[in-house]
Amino acid sequence: MILKISIILMSLLVISCKPDIKLGFKNSGIQEIIDPVSEFIHPGIYESKEMIDKMCYALENGDSLTIYAWNSMLKHKCSKIENVNLWKPDSVLVAYNNYNLGMGARAANSLALQWIVTRDERYAKASIQILNNWSNTLTLIKSKDDDTYDHKRLMGGIHIAAWANAGELLRYSNAPWDETDQEKFSSMLRNVFLPALNPRPNHFNGNWDLACTKSSMAIAVFLNDRELFDSNIERLKNGETNGSINNYLLPSGQCQESGRDQVHAQMGLEYLSQACEIAWHQGIDLFEYNSRSLARSFEYLARYNLGDNNLPFEVYPSPVGKNAHDTATSISGIKRGEFSPIYECVYHHYLVREGIKLEWVNKALEITRPEETDIWSTLIYSGQKSINNN
Repeated sequence: MILKISIILMSLLVISCKPDIKLGFKNSGIQEIIDPVSEFIHPGIYESKEMIDKMCYALENGDSLTIYAWNSMLKHKCSKIENVNLWKPDSVLVAYNNYNLGMGARAANSLALQWIVTRDERYAKASIQILNNWSNTLTLIKSKDDDTYDHKRLMGGIHIAAWANAGELLRYSNAPWDETDQEKFSSMLRNVFLPALNPRPNHFNGNWDLACTKSSMAIAVFLNDRELFDSNIERLKNGETNGSINNYLLPSGQCQESGRDQVHAQMGLEYLSQACEIAWHQGIDLFEYNSRSLARSFEYLARYNLGDNNLPFEVYPSPVGKNAHDTATSISGIKRGEFSPIYECVYHHYLVREGIKLEWVNKALEITRPEETDIWSTLIYSGQKSINNN
């Protein structure tokens, strides 16, 4: 209790601060475009034009939580222009060596957001430099020769969506990104990143395939590849994989990895929520698909990790293949209470879009905020009130 009070007091102190740099927001400069062939809406991976406009509005008008997240992002080493060359790749990236893959994506997104908010081209050029460094250098992502599980798929699945998202932010914000360099980046997404996600790990625990799914969807949106996108939507709905919605979630809120440990249960639900968010921006609502509810599943997850034992559980063998926890008779207490930064996206969806407040997820956010993920979740989701109602 003392620790929780201390965290809240520290948060309030930071929240009261004003932004560390002068904001230049008049409008976000984002251009919303519907591709005539794929019919994708751009930007349309993790953020829409409306979301970015609202984030900028929240910053300009003093929304305390958005300013707190903004200031926190600016203090991170990923957000510093002088650090752009820290995240250079080798020509061949070997799993588990994913530090630069994750940090590069985080830096590219931070600098792109700083460009959008301030309209200072130094930030756009720094973000572009990171993307160009990678697309001019990286030729292959592979697993170690003795890695029988082929971890490049999980490593790539975790981070690749954020690379596509950074490119999406730059492309549709009038950033000074040369078309030739955009083509090289597109080639890296299709010919280096996408192959790293295959063959799909359908019989593994669901978090693996869900990571690959959300990153494949993000690549598809950036590349305007409708066939790739639709195949992953179908995989989410009806795929013979532990990462399909029907197989990963139970109507009770239990998930396929609830009996395994709480780290992996959080991972799987994070990647599923991100896939649903990408789908939402393209007009497809999977948050409540086929009586499987992200709201119920996240409330179940947060409630258990906050100490409540009064939750339903059933023995749930993995629908595809076999996994070690298939005979578990109770929710796993392994890593219980070790919260990951996964809650902002789903909380925003239900509160802002559906008018539903998730009680236990809200309590979890008191612990996880600011969620400084590859896409800076608290910053992009926290200010999403209606501009007209502020």
